[in-house]
Amino acid sequence: MEKQVASIVADWPGQLFIRKALTYLHISRQSAILKEIESFIPILGLLHLLLNSREHIIIIYHSFFEQIFHFVFGERKKLAKKSKP
Repeated sequence: MEKQVASIVADWPGQLFIRKALTYLHISRQSAILKEIESFIPILGLLHLLLNSREHIIIIYHSFFEQIFHFVFGERKKLAKKSKP
């Protein structure tokens, strides 16, 4: 993969492990392996970006969404403060 770049679409744990592996290889100077994988660039996929941004908006404006939720579903229903994984 000389002079090539390969992107790896991964969520946060996947990115973290790839970055840790690259950092470890740089520190330990295992150049034979490093040359083969240093072209990998972990990126956050569009789906993960979309889901993370929606979750962030719900957390910030929770009181607004809670009022709308109660208007639609009634006062007895509870809106979760954090969505399920």
